[in-house]
Amino acid sequence: MAENIGGSDLFGSGGHVWHWLAQDQSAKLLQTVGTSGAARMVLGDGPMVAVISGRAAGGTQIAPALLKASGNSRAAADTGLDAIEAAIEAERRAGEPRTWEDDAGHGGDWLVVTGYEPLGPREYGRQGDDWVCWQRYRATVMDLSGGTG
Repeated sequence: MAENIGGSDLFGSGGHVWHWLAQDQSAKLLQTVGTSGAARMVLGDGPMVAVISGRAAGGTQIAPALLKASGNSRAAADTGLDAIEAAIEAERRAGEPRTWEDDAGHGGDWLVVTGYEPLGPREYGRQGDDWVCWQRYRATVMDLSGGTG
């Protein structure tokens, strides 16, 4: 199986990487007036969040990711990119957990897209006879099961 969210490769048109963030832990801190110190009880681990972004030169810093679409005209390339962005936004608005696999082969059944942010204006160029349209972006997803498969 290859990288996907709900069977669709929403972010596969351009360069990107999934950066998994540290997992939040739910805990309760108990302390009373007139005493010194406290007791702490771990209630459980929270969801796992990933930022889908790019990798800067050298591979150590996070940079914008890239969506890409092409067509026989600039308008056709724009339309292709509009369709990709509409699919990402529809997934975000639905908020339904989906099966998934990230770029490193981890997977699960409870991923939701929580954010998509275009960064800067679209860029255009030519590759042979085709027009190409690029959009830099950052997206966030959340594995509600609390693990990265």
